[in-house]
Amino acid sequence: MLALGLIGTALLLHSVYSSWELSELAKIAGVQHVLPKDVAIEAISGLVILIVSAVWTASRSLKPTSLAEEYSLLNSQGENPYGQLETRPMFQDILARREVYHEWKAKSDPRVHPERDPALEEYKAKKGDEPPAAIKRRNKNKK
Repeated sequence: MLALGLIGTALLLHSVYSSWELSELAKIAGVQHVLPKDVAIEAISGLVILIVSAVWTASRSLKPTSLAEEYSLLNSQGENPYGQLETRPMFQDILARREVYHEWKAKSDPRVHPERDPALEEYKAKKGDEPPAAIKRRNKNKK
């Protein structure tokens, strides 16, 4: 692999020197400089060979890993690998968050009572809690 890297480096350096030499000759002659195709091809092929050599050399020292092993390691350290995805606003239950907020508000200041929130009352009713009186009255009116 070292030989492949040296070949790629030599091609790249030669193309750089060739393009510099052509630009200097064009300045002296006072003509517009256009890079010849063979110099461009040499530069691109040298760069590709150099990159392939670097990747091939680095891949020898890399070890295969299992995603399941990494996640179990993170979980044992107390981290959640999907934590950022699970806490996005689209995944949060807004009505449940509203209920937590109203409970916190009632605990933080005993003079403040949670405001009547129809959406929150419906949520509690769907959740299986005893429906508030307003929902009971509304259900009676529907019948």
